[in-house]
Amino acid sequence: MAACVGARMDSARSTLQKIVADALNRLPAEQVPVEAWQFACGKQVAQRTRAMSFAGGVLRIEVPDARWQDQLQDLSPGCLAKLNQYSRIRVERIEFVVAASTTVVKTTGNSAAKPGRRRGPASAAKRESKWRKQK
Repeated sequence: MAACVGARMDSARSTLQKIVADALNRLPAEQVPVEAWQFACGKQVAQRTRAMSFAGGVLRIEVPDARWQDQLQDLSPGCLAKLNQYSRIRVERIEFVVAASTTVVKTTGNSAAKPGRRRGPASAAKRESKWRKQK
């Protein structure tokens, strides 16, 4: 019974791979490695990474941080082999690039100049004038 289930799973896996390969073969050849990444690396990795580009035999993959970069570098031979099963153009190497971090600048209500409002010597003189009038 277990052998029968195993044979069915192998058959289903083979059929799915053929369907994916057929779909990828309809794309322009240079686009296939980028699109094939999600199938070659697996669902969990595909959710955290992004295939950026393919040129000169190098597939560039954006990863969230240096830890992911190191771990995927160790796994790249297996991913490379799977990519080349799908791709008509040979992928020679995978380059993992850490995503650029987004810097958020926080401002308080008074620290940012309001549109149309001047800051500088003239404004300082007006503030001082108002202060003297209040005294």
